[in-house]
Amino acid sequence: MSTASPADHPSAAAHSARVAGVWAPESLGEVLGRVRSGASTPELEAAAALGRADAYGRPAAEGQGTSLEPAESFDPVWIDRLDAAAVAAGAAQSSAGGAHLPLTGVPVAIKGNIDVAGLPTTAACPSFADGPAAVHATAVQRLADAGAVIVGTTNLDQFATGLNGTRSPYGAPHAAGLPGHVSGGSSSGSAVAVARGDVPLALGTDTAGSGRVPAALNGIVGLKPSKGLVSTAGVLPACRSLDVVSVFAADVDSAALALTVLAGPDPADAWSRTADGFTAPEGLGALPPRLGAGRALRLGVPAALPEGTRIDPEAAAAWEAALAVATELAGEVELVPVDLEPFFEAGSMLYGSAFVAERYASVGTFIEQAFATDPGDTALDPTVRDLVLAGASPSAATLFDDLDRIRVLSAGAHATLATVDALLTPTVLEHPTHEELAADPVGANARLGLFTTFGNLLDLAVLALPAARRCDGLPFGVSFHAPAFQEARVLELGARFEAAVRDSGAPVGTGDVSEPTLLRPAGAPPATDAEGRLLLAVGGAHMAGLPLNHELTGAGGEYLRLTRTSPDYVLHVLDTPLGPRPGIERVGRESPATASTGGLGVEVELWALPSEALGSFVHRVPPHLALGPITLLDGSTAIGFLGAASDEVTSSRLVPSWRHFARGL
Repeated sequence: MSTASPADHPSAAAHSARVAGVWAPESLGEVLGRVRSGASTPELEAAAALGRADAYGRPAAEGQGTSLEPAESFDPVWIDRLDAAAVAAGAAQSSAGGAHLPLTGVPVAIKGNIDVAGLPTTAACPSFADGPAAVHATAVQRLADAGAVIVGTTNLDQFATGLNGTRSPYGAPHAAGLPGHVSGGSSSGSAVAVARGDVPLALGTDTAGSGRVPAALNGIVGLKPSKGLVSTAGVLPACRSLDVVSVFAADVDSAALALTVLAGPDPADAWSRTADGFTAPEGLGALPPRLGAGRALRLGVPAALPEGTRIDPEAAAAWEAALAVATELAGEVELVPVDLEPFFEAGSMLYGSAFVAERYASVGTFIEQAFATDPGDTALDPTVRDLVLAGASPSAATLFDDLDRIRVLSAGAHATLATVDALLTPTVLEHPTHEELAADPVGANARLGLFTTFGNLLDLAVLALPAARRCDGLPFGVSFHAPAFQEARVLELGARFEAAVRDSGAPVGTGDVSEPTLLRPAGAPPATDAEGRLLLAVGGAHMAGLPLNHELTGAGGEYLRLTRTSPDYVLHVLDTPLGPRPGIERVGRESPATASTGGLGVEVELWALPSEALGSFVHRVPPHLALGPITLLDGSTAIGFLGAASDEVTSSRLVPSWRHFARGL
């Protein structure tokens, strides 16, 4: 398989623009739309991804121990890539799965502390791996089983210890399009690989904010699921009791789709858990609609920052603009100042208490032996070494004192969360340069984690996503925080925020610093597109690549994007005289039926249909369906086909998506 990006591949023009400095990562919906429509194939997508990555240089591991080539020949974003034959084999497997698979043809990058079969799991320490991994980590295998094509492993702060992206012997990636600025870490390479367009999806890990800080500094989405929701089997632990596998993507819809593939119990992971037994905090009701009447949406916002906190003036202005966007997330929004002192104190304990002993338990013995064997080994990052080895000192009594303290802080934090629908914060308050980070490596790293280090200690679900850029052109991001297993809540709020920023016309991500960042008021999500076509949400056999899609394209329909309904919809498999048919029904967020989707709504595609063609298209729809409004994840409304069981039609079961049913699951 050629590793050159085909000149006529649908992504080629977009990538040329990215290389020229206009950074716009692709969503999963864009890639899947090409593959499912026949405009591309998994083989083409995989070859194009390898070509895009190759354009920046060879993987950094190939430059270890050689002085024959300049450092510029090697790309610090990637540690290793699978060879072309292995990627081709993955693409062929994806093609064989067909359009029914949820991630057919999607190229994926994997953080270098997660096992990828055939590649060494170095965790950014070349001497740590004793050979290639024999099998994929569970999360990687779930992606491959869903049709994704694994490309390779990405760089990270060594042993996932850091939030800045500079603590690696493989080099320090810079933020996408911003050579002077750090990428954030520890999942540095995964974030940059998505942000600069190498791949549309990447896995990271998150213990202190490693899946959120790089998302903010690169202008993309980072989802930190609840602990145990995604298996960590096959992941080298930083702190096993706190680690999660995280997701990097271009938009919220993509992150939500990835989570539906990744989430689920795993008997190979002793820390795996489900929402069973976890109840939503008392008073945590359904979100009010984005538009129209209803109770006020209550968003907690920081009442104050710790004394001495450094905040860039540009970040402060961007935060005020983000708060203005937040007022567009419902018909009425209350921004509720809350005391975050319990959150901040909890976050400070991740490195400033006996909890650091868990890092020592993971890799401390290896570091001690490696340092004793070769004290001058430059592949061992000295800051990481000192942080990890400090974990050998705390006593068991100190650890139990700290466990008690975190329990008290958690109770206070969750009491605060019970008074609001979610907590909204900046993700980071500054965007340091490499020089600033080098001048104060520990202090700058700690500042990057102010709003992230408490997330896993307090057992939260968190979504980080872009807001409008700062006035100096640098990316700025916000985070929605909610109690464990409230992923649907943070994804829905994030989708609404994303739509409001999009409606405002403000630029996000990274790009030309001369572009304006002024916001204009967000308008109501349109029922039609700019050309006056109807927006149609389809969730059954009319989706791209499925048997009845030709009826939609034949009526002049144009695919727009892949998204989801709001979390209060379910999808029935209806037994009809014509055979099994889909039926989307709105059942309410408190219904037990929503568990069939993991509480994440129903996968749908948004199509634009000429209004004059609606009649001929509707004529083909079976009688058990009815045309009606469907609320999407971002709060907007589209026309869709609703159906539910009746005296004549029975529901045989509920499924997360029609593709799930179509592939026999």
